[in-house]
Amino acid sequence: MLDRKAEVSNFWRHLKERKGFKLKVSRIFIKGDGIMDTIPLDINSALTTICGKNGAGKTTVLKSIYSVLTGIEAENTFHNVEDSYVAINEVSNKVNKFYGNNYTTFDNVLYLEPADDAIIIKNKIINDSTFNDDYIENGDESPILDEYLGYIKKILSNDIEKITVIEIEGVLEKDRILPYFQVYKRGIKYGSLEMGQGEHKILYLVWSMITVKTNSILMLEEPEAFLCSKSQEYLMDFIACIIDRKKLHVFLSTHSDHILRKQNVTSCLIVKRNNEDKICLTSEKDKSKYLAALGLEPSKKGVYLVEDEFAKLVIQTILNETNSSLLQEFYIDQLQGESHVLQVAMHYKSSNMKIVCLLDADQKGKLKEDSFLIPIAYLPANQIVAPEQEIISYVKSNVDSFVQRMNSSKDNIKREIVSLEENHHDWFEELSARLNFTNSEILKVNAISLWIQGNRDKIDKFVHVLENLHENLTVKIEKKNENYFVNSNGITYDLDPKLKERINLEFYNGKDMKGYLQFSKGNEVFNFIV
Repeated sequence: MLDRKAEVSNFWRHLKERKGFKLKVSRIFIKGDGIMDTIPLDINSALTTICGKNGAGKTTVLKSIYSVLTGIEAENTFHNVEDSYVAINEVSNKVNKFYGNNYTTFDNVLYLEPADDAIIIKNKIINDSTFNDDYIENGDESPILDEYLGYIKKILSNDIEKITVIEIEGVLEKDRILPYFQVYKRGIKYGSLEMGQGEHKILYLVWSMITVKTNSILMLEEPEAFLCSKSQEYLMDFIACIIDRKKLHVFLSTHSDHILRKQNVTSCLIVKRNNEDKICLTSEKDKSKYLAALGLEPSKKGVYLVEDEFAKLVIQTILNETNSSLLQEFYIDQLQGESHVLQVAMHYKSSNMKIVCLLDADQKGKLKEDSFLIPIAYLPANQIVAPEQEIISYVKSNVDSFVQRMNSSKDNIKREIVSLEENHHDWFEELSARLNFTNSEILKVNAISLWIQGNRDKIDKFVHVLENLHENLTVKIEKKNENYFVNSNGITYDLDPKLKERINLEFYNGKDMKGYLQFSKGNEVFNFIV
């Protein structure tokens, strides 16, 4: 088994030794230009990790290395192509061969952005109305991932039984193959469109790495996205396995300490800005100082699944104004519609990561929440409508307050808001165009923030639910006017209606009880552990 502890330990040891490698990258020299300092790198491992805070320049460094190797100009690179090179030692000949603009290009180089690539693939499928008929109905299902199923199950914390891939040519640009995944689990089969973004990203990454040519060089951007800490460690074990088996060199960017956990500190580099505000690379011999210098983000506890980009912006704005720690601890993944969110909720559960489905308020009353494998919650709202409708309606009712937030002609904004019809799908984009704004997001954020300000009690209750959803709480049951309820942190919750059928509530009146918050018929309720 490739994922046994002894085998995994060997894979990690071989990274440093590069045992059996025919080619060994020995040195990278990037001549700085503009905002990038000159970067000389002596490579001593098959895996080199480039770390740093968001915006530090990790992607710039990766793309510069890729550009030097391939001769292909990449966006956001700032290096002198004439004087930059990569030296690769040909072990059998015991000589260094140079690659770069003044030499030759290296053929087998792959740049992977798994999170972005997976989204592009899903969008391609969604926008092709005949995709299923053309490619899937009679497609050739390959079991190519079977050998690595043990790793995949650990990474995803999912008891998958089988995965097949249909490899489709001629759909993506640059002659890239589009992999369509089908997962088999407990008699259920679901494809790429029905799975969550995290699951799809991992399957795409695994497939990409096992199908790459031997002796290739890979640039890999932040593979930890959407993964909890333990899953990140399992992913790195898989990457170590593939590097060793296919004799790859991987240059990986990250801002997670879990990605670095098993790696030798000498093959880790920190991206930062020097005194001249230029991108440069440094290293630390002591790992504790090294991690402290990075200012790494806390480990992710889970992921919120939302329906679309606007819902994602709503939850980001709420948490940014009320509980920024949740914003740091949880990914927010938009799945393009409630049906995709519910597909995940029906057949996916993780023991490593807390997953919460955050549906729009217009779904309240339509679902039986306790029939899903993971918690169902709803975005806060005063009406049973989509968040865009809720917030547009609030803006129209509070035009003067909204106008005060915007740095533009007050009369002009007010006139356009009043005259604009409430087609919530394009409302902010249309308003932005009428006001000659270059970006509609500033309008959206200000509108959401205004709505938060005017609905603070509702927002505070929503955030309290997020903090405690399906977590054990001890509260006291209370009774008023023949109704039973609980109070947690000054916030009142009704009891789950099913409790009345199960227990004598009068017996528990005034007593401390353990239980948890959940949603029932669209409402936040408290359920006891009896």
